[in-house]
Amino acid sequence: MKAPQFALIPEDRLLLAGTGLNLSTDQLTELELLISLVSNWEYFTKNVLLNSLGPQLHSNLSSVKNNHLIPEETLHMFKQTYLMLLRRNMVIYEHFRNAVRAFSENGISVIGLKGIFLAEKIYNDIGLRQLSDIDLLVKKEDILKCRDILSGMGYLASVRKKSTFIQSIHDIKHLPPLVMNGVSIELHTKVNTDSFDFKINIEDFWLRAINTTIADTATLQLNPVDMIIHLCVHLDTHFKSGNVRFYYICDIAAVVNHYQNSMDWQLLEKIIADYNCKKITLNYLFLCHKYLSAKVPEYLLNKAIEVFDPQMENLFILNVKANKKAIANEIANSSIGDLQKVSGFWKKMRYLKEDIFPSKDFMYKRYKIRKKHMVYLYYPLRVKTGIVSLFKYILFRKKN
Repeated sequence: MKAPQFALIPEDRLLLAGTGLNLSTDQLTELELLISLVSNWEYFTKNVLLNSLGPQLHSNLSSVKNNHLIPEETLHMFKQTYLMLLRRNMVIYEHFRNAVRAFSENGISVIGLKGIFLAEKIYNDIGLRQLSDIDLLVKKEDILKCRDILSGMGYLASVRKKSTFIQSIHDIKHLPPLVMNGVSIELHTKVNTDSFDFKINIEDFWLRAINTTIADTATLQLNPVDMIIHLCVHLDTHFKSGNVRFYYICDIAAVVNHYQNSMDWQLLEKIIADYNCKKITLNYLFLCHKYLSAKVPEYLLNKAIEVFDPQMENLFILNVKANKKAIANEIANSSIGDLQKVSGFWKKMRYLKEDIFPSKDFMYKRYKIRKKHMVYLYYPLRVKTGIVSLFKYILFRKKN
């Protein structure tokens, strides 16, 4: 297999080693060795915080014998991120509890997706996993009723739309977020958009769903197989747009290790083939095995090597380094851009025009513009965005 273009230094390896859960004696020994090799604590601290991994590093670095070698300021910052996240997540879980109980009273089934499930059931500490919002999967026939229930509770829709045409291209998979007191709830009816080639049957997810409790509230969780698929598909969307939160990757490793002995790996292999997401799933499982000690069966790793994309490894390493500029260049070189989703020359031109000059309402919300007459000063930023999108598309056409 082709070696990655970018190299990990001890600071990067310490970040990766420090993200694991329930570390073994050998893993703690590895942490201690890496701590002794670090020379640039400023770089390490910055990358941990940029990757939103402070709570996990706080937890694990507290367990090693030589943490006196770590600057006190670094340890203090990691502890503060944990405490702040714990306080914030306690509020979010209260919103989850109230919403799900209201849905249940109306006979509506709910599946808690991603972070709201993972923090409690996989990380076993809601202060370890950052939650940006609450993602709930509901059935298509229930979604408007759910929206009305939340509206009745005081949640308000937060809409940030460039134009109706652009909205139609992106094929929204959830309603606009509903927000109250700074907490956002997203109601999903599917886990991917139809603009990609995945053929995920959401009805299968419901049939395989498992009863559970989150925040002392009865609800449903995804089957571990579907959880892996959902996390990989969700990660892929962000990974290839340069907008990855590194804990999305850590989530996959954490789920694999949590369910390693009960996971139906043969079922996973069959489903990812049926859903046309075999390559991306195997790619992310391989990366999680190589860099995050995810315990993936050897036979699946061998199959992953056959379809592995070296550029994904380069992007992975750049995300560890939190090098946004290099990530943007790598993505531009790989020709990933929204214009690929649009068919026809004139539709592409219309998309580009409306992307560069979106509605004023979008601009107010996107750039948090308080003085409305200032909106015109922000449009040059959109021109830059449009040029970058066009550049990506031209590169894609040239390479293909």
